[in-house]
Amino acid sequence: MEDDERKGFSAWLMINRLTHRETEVFGLIVRGHPRASIARMLSISPHTVAAHRRSIAQKLGEGSLARWVVLAVEAGVLEFRKAAKEEQQND
Repeated sequence: MEDDERKGFSAWLMINRLTHRETEVFGLIVRGHPRASIARMLSISPHTVAAHRRSIAQKLGEGSLARWVVLAVEAGVLEFRKAAKEEQQND
């Protein structure tokens, strides 16, 4: 198994520890949605979103949004896209 595959599998295993609802919350957080918006989308209270965030941080052993985004990209949950300007330069 290559390093990138190993990282992806490791990240996937970490995210797989989350409950279904925590996975939903995690996905919305790493996509940049604020707590109030997540609460509205999932029909839960902002306090419940905060509780899920704490649980996610505990399960992942990390509370940093930047680290969560890296995990999401490595696990294939979130796609990393180049800036449109960079893509146009490569065409």
